[in-house]
Amino acid sequence: MVAKQSATRVTPSTIMTLCLIVYAALEHRIRKGLAQQSLTFPDQKGKPTERPTARWVFQSFMDIHI
Repeated sequence: MVAKQSATRVTPSTIMTLCLIVYAALEHRIRKGLAQQSLTFPDQKGKPTERPTARWVFQSFMDIHI
């Protein structure tokens, strides 16, 4: 008896692609929001930038404890 393979098999590359799409969409949303409000975000050297990466934003929340 041969086991049937699932037609909806998810590969690691599919998951990685989905993660990258979500990451890019998040960066776009952050940058769009900053531009609409004419705000900046400090980069890694503390200089203001209008195009922060999602990683910089995530790192700024590392020291917040609830």
